[in-house]
Amino acid sequence: MALDGLTLTTIIKELHPALTGGRIDRIVQPLADEIHLIGRTDHKSWRLLLSASPTGGRIHLTKTNKPNPTHPPLYCMVLRKHLEGGRIRAVEQVPWERVVRVRIEGSDELGGRTEKSLYLEIMGKHSNLILVDDASETILDGIRRYSHAVSRHREVLPGRPYIAPPSQEKLLLPSVTDESLGELLYQAAEKTSVDKALQQHLMGISPETAREICFRAGIAKTTVTGECAGYEFGRLALAIRDLVAMVEQGTYTPEVVWENMTPKAFAPWPLLHLDRSLRRERYATVNEAIELFYNSKSQLEKLSNMRSALLKRVAAEWDRVHRRKTSQEKDIATAEKDLVYRSWGELLMANLYRVQPGDRSITVQDFVDPDMTFEIELDPSLTPSENTQVFFSRYNKARQTVLLATEQKESTAQELAYLDSVLISLEQAENLDDLAEIRQELVQSGYLPGEKPKEKVRHPQKGGKPSKGTKSPAKETAPAPKPLTITTPEGWTIWVGRNNRQNDYLTMKMSRDTDIWLHTKDIPGAHVVIPMRERKNLPDSVLELAAMYSAYYSRSREADKVPVDYTERRYVRKPTGGKPGFVIYDHQQTLWVNPRKIEGFAPE
Repeated sequence: MALDGLTLTTIIKELHPALTGGRIDRIVQPLADEIHLIGRTDHKSWRLLLSASPTGGRIHLTKTNKPNPTHPPLYCMVLRKHLEGGRIRAVEQVPWERVVRVRIEGSDELGGRTEKSLYLEIMGKHSNLILVDDASETILDGIRRYSHAVSRHREVLPGRPYIAPPSQEKLLLPSVTDESLGELLYQAAEKTSVDKALQQHLMGISPETAREICFRAGIAKTTVTGECAGYEFGRLALAIRDLVAMVEQGTYTPEVVWENMTPKAFAPWPLLHLDRSLRRERYATVNEAIELFYNSKSQLEKLSNMRSALLKRVAAEWDRVHRRKTSQEKDIATAEKDLVYRSWGELLMANLYRVQPGDRSITVQDFVDPDMTFEIELDPSLTPSENTQVFFSRYNKARQTVLLATEQKESTAQELAYLDSVLISLEQAENLDDLAEIRQELVQSGYLPGEKPKEKVRHPQKGGKPSKGTKSPAKETAPAPKPLTITTPEGWTIWVGRNNRQNDYLTMKMSRDTDIWLHTKDIPGAHVVIPMRERKNLPDSVLELAAMYSAYYSRSREADKVPVDYTERRYVRKPTGGKPGFVIYDHQQTLWVNPRKIEGFAPE
């Protein structure tokens, strides 16, 4: 959802009293198009985020401390030079436009008073953050520089005069009446949808807000301007005035709407036009709502990018291993055909007396069935005995190939199964921590390069011994995995490993011999453990729930019925040299469950 002028007005109404008079103590630039002003007002600290992102331009207070680059960018250094230590005098908005001006009073190198303005222009791909000297109205710098080669309207370069973005010449929202709205909508093509016409002709209206206005006015989604008359114009004008009144009087109730785990939209008021089944969360301020919305979107974007990168790498490894398996199967099939040379060698040895020097072939009878004959080709340059040795040599080579390739094929099949399990874990990972654990697993397994260990810190007085309190790089380990923990209504605990590191840690470290261990039968998936400890008489409902979790975090998540094996942990073993997550077990029983039933159960 784009931040429109109407919503921006509510944000500025909250920012102006909170920031006016505040001192800017620090400025950072965590992203190429994002600045954080850190300061305090009346002993109350704040962090103001200004983003000129093409897809997420915005301004609001934030509590998120993002990591900063090692060397601050040039634009950040310019802002520090001119604004650090200054005081915010006002936070203003061009009425209903997406242009914000932060006026800052500071001092120059000689101690003289200066006034500068930071203009945030939220205009999609043309968004910018420009520092301007108020006295000369010239640009000190912009987070995006460009010349007339890019824009005929203006240049954003140091020393150039600041020229405001061109006006959109739309109707201001407080000026909307039945008549003025009717005149504007009549200008649109007859088949233009009403919500699109509102967005085109009214200042500060986003598509989401336009749809909300239509819904509150009782205008159907499919209604076009040619179907509207005085009644419809009156309803639309009334809905617009209601929203403007909420903004001006501060009676709005900010809301974020979620579709599953994805933030769908936010607004200073309830979004009535969206499906009522969607989850909604109310917040005290618009700043809180917009921060949560964009932070959640950012986390999902990071999750998607990291997942895609890891999936691409693991899929490439899977293809490589699969090609190796195909090659091994081909080698075995070819070598098995050459095993016949043993029979030919034995038949030739039994008929050596019949072979004459220079013969190119010989026809011999089978040992078992005399009626079956074979024609064996010979090398006329070799003696009969040497021909026999050639056949036995070819046989021995084929036999060794079959043995070696079969052994390698088993190892390749295990690696392929392991990569299958990693792909499933990546597809089902729910947050960045899950992906970080999988990435660490791939580093430890050698599929991804790890970070180079840091050099040991030498004690200056003890001839090369590490100083006291210094950790040797070899001893540094990754954080312990954190399997999912579920508490059932009956008070039982269920542990679920959602990747191979968690599976190994859960099965080999956390669980005890008498605990119940579960895994999908012959299907890559999660290790699940029900800790028994001193408890007895495991309820069938708890066992079934644990089995459903095992099936849910497996390749067969979408199936109607999935077989799940369960046994005591004492019967589960990890083979020497086995891949992460790979175990063997016995004494198992099998339970059939529907994994999709788990979606109605919320773990604690």
